[in-house]
Amino acid sequence: MHKVKVVLSLSLLLTTAFTSASVSASSNEQISDFSPTQVEAPLVIPSNTVTVNSFLSDAEKARLSDFGFSQEEIENFTLDQYNNFNQKVGKDTTGELIGTETTYYKITNHQVTEVTEQELNEGAAKTNALNKLKESLLITAATDNTIETNWMVMTLSTTKLSTGTYNLKNSFRWKTFPTYKLTDVVGITINPNLTYLNNTEYGNYQTSSAGVAPIVYDNYALVATKKDVPGLGFPVDLKSYSSNGRSTDGHSGYVAFQVQKNNSSALSTNAYGHYAHLYNTINYSISLSSASMSISGATQTDYMSDTSLSWNF
Repeated sequence: MHKVKVVLSLSLLLTTAFTSASVSASSNEQISDFSPTQVEAPLVIPSNTVTVNSFLSDAEKARLSDFGFSQEEIENFTLDQYNNFNQKVGKDTTGELIGTETTYYKITNHQVTEVTEQELNEGAAKTNALNKLKESLLITAATDNTIETNWMVMTLSTTKLSTGTYNLKNSFRWKTFPTYKLTDVVGITINPNLTYLNNTEYGNYQTSSAGVAPIVYDNYALVATKKDVPGLGFPVDLKSYSSNGRSTDGHSGYVAFQVQKNNSSALSTNAYGHYAHLYNTINYSISLSSASMSISGATQTDYMSDTSLSWNF
């Protein structure tokens, strides 16, 4: 009887405290499958832990924007990221951003729903406020009787390069804590009238430390472990702890590669952005088609609805 009273009181406390909180919303983001025995080196490579991008000139920031990087991504760029970017696309290569598509997601009990930007901002603010309240009350997963909701955003972009090829980029940003911090998969698939250019892929995953300042940002280079005619898939090892020993807070990243037209009669084409949140990653494989990505071997996978983008040649 006492246990029932404690659970009910906890739920009432969370509801009362959360309802009374003032929440503000921002109105203004060769085929190979992965298995543990196939990869000798880690899938992610630690980079600079503190982001300092004062080395970027205004012209360089504008150039990154033309390649589909958001203001937030540019502000958190590291020198290692920029050097890798230049190595993959060419230091003197310029681009014209010709299309972007952003999709916003709500994830509750394995149910993924597309929402508006306003719904995401308001919902994420409420969820983060509730999570902070739980933390202050020392509520753990074992004693939590509330339904967990997560929010994330994914943006697919395409840039026409001065070389005549196209740079495809798919970025993601969790607006709240992911339910599980294991290994997710982000990918891009392409129309059959496009061909992936070998060794042009690049990507980065960034997380920040939670708590008081100084905030530490950890960066990890992403590697495509699935390369197929329809596209590429990149595992993302979501981190539970930052390099300073604190728990992690923000989780975001991007993957990109170049493609070229392979059909002289084609007038238009398209590409798709994918993201899968995995709940068991002991042994899994990635499958790609020209318009989809699927995961086998995981006990549960939450698929964000695909983001699609079309453009004329």
